Amino acid sequence: MGWHFTEFGSKGISINIINFDLYNSPKLLEMRARIFDGLYNLFEQDREQSEKILNKIVLPSGKIDEQIYIDELRIYERIISEKLSPDQYSHCKFVSRLSKKISSLGNPIPDYWNQFINSETINLSKLLKTDFLEDRNGKSWEEKEREKRLQIQNYIKSKS
Repeated sequence: MGWHFTEFGSKGISINIINFDLYNSPKLLEMRARIFDGLYNLFEQDREQSEKILNKIVLPSGKIDEQIYIDELRIYERIISEKLSPDQYSHCKFVSRLSKKISSLGNPIPDYWNQFINSETINLSKLLKTDFLEDRNGKSWEEKEREKRLQIQNYIKSKS
């Protein structure tokens, strides 16, 4: 599912480095569709590898022709609706990243994707995550930590 490839090799005292990028073509889309079919069929059996493939889709190396996301939307919808769960953080992040890519191309995302994007899993992650680059609006680190603790306490109270 990668886009940019680099191959290193050496023989004796010579070193070969080969770099190339794929380009969007009907043959490439056909090949990727077969890979997605395999991913769909093996999803339950090898979750770790499936997660890696999902990450490679939304975080490809190299500059990808983003039209491919629109061309493959039907495939993504099938995987998301039948194999992914809004209770799994990695699934939510995949759908969130994919939705940003598709939206940036002017295409609407399916409504049911919002259950992943706005899931309790993502909300809890945002609550627990400490972002050191976050704008603190002039607040000290201690004030920001107090606010974070209060948000966590309120979240816990709302769930009990």
